[in-house]
Amino acid sequence: MKVKFVGIGEILKLSLREIYNNKFRSFLTILGITIGVLAIIMISSIIHGLNSSVIDRVASLGANSFYATKHAPGVHIGRPKRSIRQRKNITYRDVEFLRRKCKYVDIISPFLTARSLFGSKYVVKYRGERAENPLIRGVEENFDDAMGTVIVNQGRFFNKTDLIHRRNVTVLGAGVAESLFPYMDPIGKRIRINGREFEVIGVLEHQKGLFGGFSEDNYVLIPLSTFRKIWPEVKDMAIAFKVNDPKKLVDAMEEVRYYLRISRKVLPGKPDDFSVFSANIIVNIWKSLTNVLFIVTIVVASIGLLVGGIGVMNIMLVSVRERTREIGIRKACGATKRDILLQFIIEATILSLAGGLMGILLGGVGTLILNFSIPQLPASVSIFWVLIGFFVSAGVGLLFGILPAYRAAQLDPIECLRYE
Repeated sequence: MKVKFVGIGEILKLSLREIYNNKFRSFLTILGITIGVLAIIMISSIIHGLNSSVIDRVASLGANSFYATKHAPGVHIGRPKRSIRQRKNITYRDVEFLRRKCKYVDIISPFLTARSLFGSKYVVKYRGERAENPLIRGVEENFDDAMGTVIVNQGRFFNKTDLIHRRNVTVLGAGVAESLFPYMDPIGKRIRINGREFEVIGVLEHQKGLFGGFSEDNYVLIPLSTFRKIWPEVKDMAIAFKVNDPKKLVDAMEEVRYYLRISRKVLPGKPDDFSVFSANIIVNIWKSLTNVLFIVTIVVASIGLLVGGIGVMNIMLVSVRERTREIGIRKACGATKRDILLQFIIEATILSLAGGLMGILLGGVGTLILNFSIPQLPASVSIFWVLIGFFVSAGVGLLFGILPAYRAAQLDPIECLRYE
C-alpha cells in the first residue's frame, strides 16, 4: 500500500524553503505581477478619491438647482460642430421672458463669465499682489441664493442698488482674497480689475475645487450691469435656476426648456439650440471618463500580470528540470502525483501572492505620497480593488503554475533517478 508522502503543512514548508533558497530569482519572477497589481491599486485609488470628490461636489451644488446655457455640457475634444457654433446667445430678453412665464422656478439668476485660461487678458491686482487665473463673473443680487456653493463669509453680497447704479463693487472668492490680501482684511479695500478700481464688499467661503480645477475660490464677482458696461463683447449668458422643492426639479427643467424654445423661436420638430441640465450631469460626465480610465487600467494591469504569469511559469519549468532527481526520490519514497502537483502549484501561488501583496503595499504607499505631494488630486485606496488585486494575483499563480506542476507530477520516478 502506498503511503502519503507529506501533508499540506509539510508541502507548504517545502515550497517556502525552495522560494527562500532562490530569493533573487523569486524576486525577479514576481516583479511583473507586482507592477500589474501596483497599476490597479494606484489608478483605482485616484478614481475612487475623485469619485468621492465628485459626489461631494454635486451634493454641495444642491438637488434643487439647474442651469441653462447655449453650449452642451461635458468634455468636448476638438472644434464644436457648426450647428453648435452657430447657436444664438442666451439674452437678457430670454431671462425676462422666463421670469414672466415660469411657475415652478423660484429663482432665476443670469450671469456672464470672463476667464483667463492662459495669459493675462483679465488682470486682478492689489498693489504688488496679483490673482492668478481669475474667473470674473457678472451676477445679480440673487446669484448666491441660486448657487448652493456661493456663501458669503465676510462682508455682504450685492443688493439691488449695486445693480441699478452699476457700482464698481466686488465679492472675492477665498483663493483670490488670500492671494491679494495675505495679511490684511480685504473688506473695504480697493482692487483693480483690468485697470478699473473696485471696492471689495465681501469674501466667499472656501470651496473645494472639482478635479483640482477652478472653483468658487477663483471667483471675482461684480454686478451684472457693471460687467455688461465694461465688457459688452462678452455675450455668452448662462442662467442658474433654483426650486424650493426638489420634487419639482424635473417639472421645472421641462418648463424652462419649453419656454426657452418659444423665446428663442425654435420651430416644432427642430432640436433645442440650448442645453438645460442639473448638477447630476457632472456625475454622468465623470462616469464616462472613468470608463475610459478603467479600460486603460485593465490593459496596463493585464500586460503586467501576463508578463508576471509567464515569468512564474518559466521559472517553475526551470525549477522542475533542476529538481528532477529530487522529484524521483520523493516519488520513490511514496509521494503521489497529487503531492507533487500540489507542491508546485502552491509554490507558484505563493510567488504570485507575494507579488500581489508587494503591489498592494507599494500602491498604498504611492497613494499616501500622492496625497501629500498633490493635495488637489484626491486619492484613497479602495478595499474592493485591493481584494481584486489579491485574488487576481492568486489566480495568476494557479493558472500559470498548472503546466509546470502537471509536468512534474507526470515524471517517471525511474527516469528521474537516472537524471543528472
